[in-house]
Amino acid sequence: MEPDLDVNIRYIDSVKLVIKGQDIDLERTMTVIDLSSYHFDGVIPKALKDLSSLWLLNLSHNDLRGDIPTELGQMNMLEVLDLSWNWLTGKIPWELTRLKFLAVFNLSQNVLVGPIPQGSQFMLNLWVRVTNNYKILPPYQKN
Repeated sequence: MEPDLDVNIRYIDSVKLVIKGQDIDLERTMTVIDLSSYHFDGVIPKALKDLSSLWLLNLSHNDLRGDIPTELGQMNMLEVLDLSWNWLTGKIPWELTRLKFLAVFNLSQNVLVGPIPQGSQFMLNLWVRVTNNYKILPPYQKN
């Protein structure tokens, strides 16, 4: 049975993602993508950066692995990013400090290490959750 992807579509230009061998056309004007709990595995697609009007991306409760793509730092309108309950590894990319509108950032229940990056507005009015990771350091500590 194919998952029922409840996605709001408003744009003409599109991006094609291939997840588990299935092509998914995503319209460029989408504002919300919630793909939580679909049992997706593999890496987070770098092509998501092309969804420039996206303000919420929820990929939580899947089996995603590998590093968080630095390209996510190009999603200028992003306000909510939830990557919790996956198997993501490595450090939190400093490129995410470019996300000036990011207000909620959930990385809980992964295998991330290192400090939480700091940027000009990255930590202002930002709710960051990083509980139960391998070794996440507060932003003021160096490893």
